[in-house]
Amino acid sequence: MYNDKNMTYTMNPQQFESVTKLSGQKRYEHFIGKVGDWEEMWSLINEEGFVSINDDHGNICMPFWPHEEYAKAMATKNWGECLAEKIKLADFLEKWLPRLEQEGLSIAVFPTANSKGVILSPSRLKQDLELEIEQYE
Repeated sequence: MYNDKNMTYTMNPQQFESVTKLSGQKRYEHFIGKVGDWEEMWSLINEEGFVSINDDHGNICMPFWPHEEYAKAMATKNWGECLAEKIKLADFLEKWLPRLEQEGLSIAVFPTANSKGVILSPSRLKQDLELEIEQYE
């Protein structure tokens, strides 16, 4: 693993496979840990903007992943034209989460081909990320 805050950590195929097979809650914990450590996350974007998914109740959710490779793996079918886009943690906490909360959108953390991920409010995600960040200070 390369530990430079300007570069995403490297991941081998075995790690990719094992992490994507984890339960939603375990993937969420992985997301919080990696985002706290590397101070970045990823989403998918196309010419119309960032993608969204619907939860089981039809609510709009913005998906996020802890690594570019997980996001790229979801760039299929309806998202086939999408590119992975890095989001710095500081921007996410200061700009994204307040705006998503204001717009009444939810977050889908680490969706996979078989799971919509963990669906939660922007304020809950902010709380969990801030708790993780406190451990590094």
